[in-house]
Amino acid sequence: MDWVSHEKDSAFVLSRHRSSKAFVRLPLLMCPDDCDVWCTLLIADVERDGTTVYWHRIGIDQTTAEEITADYELIGNRVEWLNKVAAMSFSQKKYDAEMQKLWCQ
Repeated sequence: MDWVSHEKDSAFVLSRHRSSKAFVRLPLLMCPDDCDVWCTLLIADVERDGTTVYWHRIGIDQTTAEEITADYELIGNRVEWLNKVAAMSFSQKKYDAEMQKLWCQ
């Protein structure tokens, strides 16, 4: 993920993306000015069932810089959910192929 400004940010996002958990809060988009988790960060509630990936809801992370400094795992614990954004679902195979392009891994 060479487009993310900080190595620690990149490692964190990849750890959430590659998580073996069925449910994870995945950072999707970050501030384009800095490409880091310290600014505006969109989060998705992601569930995987082996064949399909579901984005149940999307929102704006409300974690403070102080909280992130203390523990990156706090990212996604407080989210302002965007109620007008509909849930989405994707084929696991196609989702993984597209995410592979995004993460350049």
